[in-house]
Amino acid sequence: MLVWGLVFTLPMVLCTLLVGLAAKSSTGKLITLLTIVFLAGIIIFGATAAFAVSSINRSVRLREQRKEQANK
Repeated sequence: MLVWGLVFTLPMVLCTLLVGLAAKSSTGKLITLLTIVFLAGIIIFGATAAFAVSSINRSVRLREQRKEQANK
């Protein structure tokens, strides 16, 4: 799940870096902004991936239970 967080967060960080360099931001501000973007991306996309996996697992378990009940 962490991989999904990185896959979508990396382009966000790179775009932020490019815009920050083009705007000639100070190094401290740029590092702070990159850190915020990175952490927010990991949290948002990591949580989304965790929710998707848990939902899929739950639906598979329910389907298997229904199949077992139908076969009895």
